[in-house]
Amino acid sequence: MAVQSGEPELYWVAGNGTDVGKTTIACAVIRVLNARGKRTVGFKPFGASLLHDSIDFFLEKYPTAPCKLFGGDAWKLTMASPLTGADSIDLVSPIQTLCYSDWKNIILVRTGSNRLHNVEYFCSAYGQALSDRPDFRTLIDRTGLPFGDAVVVKDMDRDSTASMAPEKQKQAFAELLELGVDSVVSEGAGRWITTWPDCPPTGHLFLVADGQVTLLPDLNWTLPAQNGSALQCMRENADVYTNPQKRSFSVPLYVVESGRRDEVAEQAVGELLTAAKLI
Repeated sequence: MAVQSGEPELYWVAGNGTDVGKTTIACAVIRVLNARGKRTVGFKPFGASLLHDSIDFFLEKYPTAPCKLFGGDAWKLTMASPLTGADSIDLVSPIQTLCYSDWKNIILVRTGSNRLHNVEYFCSAYGQALSDRPDFRTLIDRTGLPFGDAVVVKDMDRDSTASMAPEKQKQAFAELLELGVDSVVSEGAGRWITTWPDCPPTGHLFLVADGQVTLLPDLNWTLPAQNGSALQCMRENADVYTNPQKRSFSVPLYVVESGRRDEVAEQAVGELLTAAKLI
């Protein structure tokens, strides 16, 4: 399935784990492309966040967005583009999970977006038990987490939630394209890329791993289906980015103070896009 002339380019940003800098790089790609006149938005088809890492974020951001459950990555990707705002966050992130106290324990899931009128919430049996605790109920009341609107699902894990609403992922992506975009920057989750029905081929891949950022341009790479799962592990697709016949460009990913992080990321991304003749 080749990218047709005039269709938006799809950039993927993937990494070898969580908290390696994917969102920082993805947001930098969005800003750099927009600054060069390419209308660009972010997309995170499947996102997850830990409750204890997100409480302050929830309390700060919920009043400014109609969506009741979203993650910090989705917020940053949405705000990185002038084409999307707080009312678009559940288009940018059509499936969001909330976990406690580690990534294996999913307690709440949102699928769909307010704009498409297809929002649904689901909680696990573990999440339901937590929501019955008085201390947890106080937290729910403060944050507005929609446990009361959620359908209880007995067994929930990473694979099942990533594949829970593929048509909603497809619809959200299509709605973003209606903004008249030239490019979409899609961010993976942890070590995984999340596909959806009719997911277009990857035009260009940014890989954040081992202290550097690598750009593999012009891939025209269609992700293969793997045992019916929407999650494609980067490690299992290593042949794509280790093939010596494919062009690649790399720069170091320096650890800098938070106030300079975006600036340094934009410099790195600009250097890579220029070297690959994409801007």
